[in-house]
Amino acid sequence: MSDSLKLSPEEDHLSTIRHEFVIPTFKSMKAAAVPDRLQDDPCTYMCGNSLGLLTKRSRRLVHEELDVWGTRAVEGHFDHPYDRSWMYIADTVHPILAELVGAKESEVACMSTLTANLHLMINTFYRPTKERFKLLCEARAFPSDQASTSRGFDPATAIIELSPRPGEFTLREEDILSAIAEQGSSIALVLFSGVQYYTGQLFPMQKITKAAQDQGCVCGWDLAHAIGNVPLSLHDWNVDFAVWCSYKYVNSGPGGIGGLFVHDKWEGEEIRQAGWWGHDPTTRFAMPPKFSAIPGAQGFQQSNPSVLATVSLLGSLEVFREAGGMIPLRNRSVHLTGYLEALLRKSKWWVSPEDAGRLESTGSKEKYGFTIITPSEPESRGSQLSLVFLPAGGELMPKVMEAMAERGVIGDSRKPDVIRLAPCALYNSFADVERTTTVLEEVLEVSFHVVSLHTNSGMIQIVPLCRIPPIPAGPAAICTTTPFLLRPDDALEHALKTSEEHGLPKIAVSAAQGKLLNLVAKSIGAKRILEVGTLGGYSTINLARALPADGHITTAELQQKHADVARANFQYAGLASKIDVIVGPAAETLPKLKPDQPFDLVFIDADKPSNLTYYIQAKRLIRKGGVIIVDNVVRNGRTADPAENTEDVIGVRKLLQHLKEDKDVDATTIATVGEKGFDGFTYIYVH
Repeated sequence: MSDSLKLSPEEDHLSTIRHEFVIPTFKSMKAAAVPDRLQDDPCTYMCGNSLGLLTKRSRRLVHEELDVWGTRAVEGHFDHPYDRSWMYIADTVHPILAELVGAKESEVACMSTLTANLHLMINTFYRPTKERFKLLCEARAFPSDQASTSRGFDPATAIIELSPRPGEFTLREEDILSAIAEQGSSIALVLFSGVQYYTGQLFPMQKITKAAQDQGCVCGWDLAHAIGNVPLSLHDWNVDFAVWCSYKYVNSGPGGIGGLFVHDKWEGEEIRQAGWWGHDPTTRFAMPPKFSAIPGAQGFQQSNPSVLATVSLLGSLEVFREAGGMIPLRNRSVHLTGYLEALLRKSKWWVSPEDAGRLESTGSKEKYGFTIITPSEPESRGSQLSLVFLPAGGELMPKVMEAMAERGVIGDSRKPDVIRLAPCALYNSFADVERTTTVLEEVLEVSFHVVSLHTNSGMIQIVPLCRIPPIPAGPAAICTTTPFLLRPDDALEHALKTSEEHGLPKIAVSAAQGKLLNLVAKSIGAKRILEVGTLGGYSTINLARALPADGHITTAELQQKHADVARANFQYAGLASKIDVIVGPAAETLPKLKPDQPFDLVFIDADKPSNLTYYIQAKRLIRKGGVIIVDNVVRNGRTADPAENTEDVIGVRKLLQHLKEDKDVDATTIATVGEKGFDGFTYIYVH
């Protein structure tokens, strides 16, 4: 299914439009978890539903207008070097806006902001009577829509808010039409969003408009998330009025100028909040006392529009026109969003919407994962998919959001549990979709990683790492049985003492883990062992003691000083003949190893950012049926905390992710709580 949705380069004719945009880099978005070599690459921006990206044309046009302001000043209103006189600046965008919303040019006006335009339209078209005074809208509408509906009536009786059915996330078409049919005689205004901002649901605008008007209601639309996202035919659908912002899918810039539509059937309607810019431009500057409206929607203009905001919008609209308008863009959008949905549904953390609805309605915490609350049918959604993270309550979503941003995937969130992702047809790629799902899977894999902890009662507690309780202080928090099992050992104590005397870091394995390494080596009958990270030789001695008389261990150490201390400790322990120390960066020395026979056991305990490099070499050098052990992979729970992105943590995660996909091995991570705190190691069996 996903393969059929991904367009090939030959089919993806609009992919080059992406080059018209300025796409932030990983570096500029502060994606700290992205490797340095990739920091100057474009980030994965999936947030056009919140703020569209800057077009290069918009940047050029704004700079031009600033220059005109600086060189022509007030004369720019009438005598403009680029033939964009400020007096008629809105007329540069009206033709393309009309194409975008499916209207006549006289039916659209580029003006003001969405909320102001919404109040203006409601003041004009909401005309309550004693019998017909109700307003029908969706529950959880955008706050501007909710605020604009307060007009002196008791909201409890005047506002009908439609909610999804229990256990569901979106409104059913039949429920909307049924409410209009049943209460239409008392409804003065039906006001819906074209695309619901929270769920991403695209409402059947034509059907709702007709149903409302058949009942004698006026029908208006908030198109903030619809314009530039889905094809619209406002005139042909007989929509009474509509309003929109332009900074989301239309890419006009933060706080960009808004717009409105008024069907030409309302031409001549009294304009109750008239402003001088809606006056006939031929006599506007004569300042007559009587208002003479421009015919159509532009008569609702109140003040002269911001020139900088308008030309920023113009730059983006020109790109829409170059792309062929909304029909080809919609085709590409359906493929992008469908591909995103198909890949998300393959996730191991996927929860069906039905199960998620049941869990949310009951308050159950039994499942971790996510679902998509946006309708699956392409005709019922635009670009956006809204993901709800479980369990509900706002604990998980912020961590996932932050971890994705640190990896350079930019979406946006709505509390408590929703992350919205919107692949935009103008500038997103199918590679963006793939990287988004890969990063999300990685973040969830880390967040949901399960470990075991010993509690004070001696029981085993299994918990997701994103909810690890603090390790209790005191003797109960450490491995108190160790003194009963381990005998005093002169050679090991000498190795620790001399290492400390020579200033080596105190990062040797614990006595209990050293014994575990010894037992593992004995259990598998290891004769040839490779160690990465010698330090002072403490773990090496434990491993070497497990070898038979003809056994041998090779240990790799970065620093000459550490190697010298370790060799002296091996001599003291009487094991020097069994151990070879190779000095230098293991990433360089390991590839040069060409042993006569493969190793039986490899122990990796070196710099964590290179874990994956060391593992790949270990796998090359080990026999089938051999064991690889990688130390320090839990790191006091930091590996599973999305907020942690140090080089060591990232190195561990890369290894674990690689192991998950490596079909040549079986692996598990074993957490430890002991004298060195809360950590763990990964045990890998090579087929």
